[in-house]
Amino acid sequence: SGIDKDTTKKEVMRDAQIHGHSTPTIAGAFAKQIGAKRLVLNHFSSRYKGDQSLESISIMTRIEQEAIKASGLPQDKVAAAWDFMVLPVPQN
Repeated sequence: SGIDKDTTKKEVMRDAQIHGHSTPTIAGAFAKQIGAKRLVLNHFSSRYKGDQSLESISIMTRIEQEAIKASGLPQDKVAAAWDFMVLPVPQN
C-alpha cells in the first residue's frame, strides 16, 4: 500500500532516492542497524499538510507504522514530527 491514495510505495521510494531523502522504511532500517533507541521522522513532502485533520493524522500514523515495522522499535519510541512539536530528551 502507498503512503496516500495517489502515491504508490514504489513512487515514494524512487522520489526519495532521487532527492537524497529517506522513506519511513529506510529510516527505520537505519535506526535498527545502528541500534537507535528512538526514531523521530521529519522533513516531509509539502503534499502532507501536517495539520490536525483526520487525513493528515492518518497519513502520519501510516508513516510511523512503516518506520516501527522496519526499526523493530516499540510504538512509543517512533514519532512523525510536526512543526513546533515538543519531545522530551532523556538525560541518560
